Amino acid sequence: MRYIVNCKKKIVIVGKLPPPFGGVAVSIKNYFEVLKSKDGIDVELFSPLDIFKIVTSKAKFVHFNFSKSYKRLIYTLICFALRKKVIHTVHGQYFSVKNIFNHITGLFSHRLLVLNQELYGNLAPIYSGKVHIVSPILSVDTEFSIENKWIQDRDSGLKYILLYSNKKTEIDGKDVYGVDFVLSFLNDLNELGFKVVFLDLGKDYSFLKGSSQIDYYDSPMNFKDLLASVDIYIRPTSTDGQSIAVLESLSVGTPVLASDSVPRPEGCYLYQHENQDEFIRKLRSIDTKNNKKSHKLTSVDEYLEIIGFKDAL
Repeated sequence: MRYIVNCKKKIVIVGKLPPPFGGVAVSIKNYFEVLKSKDGIDVELFSPLDIFKIVTSKAKFVHFNFSKSYKRLIYTLICFALRKKVIHTVHGQYFSVKNIFNHITGLFSHRLLVLNQELYGNLAPIYSGKVHIVSPILSVDTEFSIENKWIQDRDSGLKYILLYSNKKTEIDGKDVYGVDFVLSFLNDLNELGFKVVFLDLGKDYSFLKGSSQIDYYDSPMNFKDLLASVDIYIRPTSTDGQSIAVLESLSVGTPVLASDSVPRPEGCYLYQHENQDEFIRKLRSIDTKNNKKSHKLTSVDEYLEIIGFKDAL
């Protein structure tokens, strides 16, 4: 489907690109790049600090990604006064309507995009017709073409499990990404026929480089392709937001084993956080041969329909 766009019908996305490689930044990067690749879509990306460019842009739609309620309100009122259609993605779990800034934002916004059913249920009755559920990333039809050397050298007798860490972070003295937890029984995993593929972008565990027990990488790579190439993605985090990686993994048909430290998307296998025995038991029970895609990502056309892009032409 081709959308014919003039200067008044383009989309401006407001937010920061990674690094850091957090969920919100990755989400913004995905929306921008996928929309940009769509034939006939005119999209620009501005930093929140580029307020002059934002307000002077002739774009009809402005899509914000703020977490602070006062920022949402200020930009909403400015853009509303300029007759722009304001869209907000609520990346967190909460959008309290008792917060007057949030409530006014909701009243003057064109769309409020949320990432979970619970938040939708809370907001939809209040802001009728404005609230829609979307995935934090848009789907894109691509053929997987990963060229990582480990794919060529992998042992067909092993099951490969992916572990990811952006930068070693501790909260209350505990490793957020759960890397230390997994490393504590790495020998057991090897003996059971599992090989950990560890993507350590923060280079915090560089001492593992060259180890025969683990496939260690510390350079950015096509993460979605990597997810599609392993047998299982593990998410042993002590806390988490709306994990982009979990949704991507489910969308490509790679099963996810995650801690129960926070609510997880439907389709994940869960184990009690920091319970080694249950982790191993659940890991061994996963059928990697018959796993199906269990999470649907919002498509570009669905996003455009939600924001009323075609109707504005």
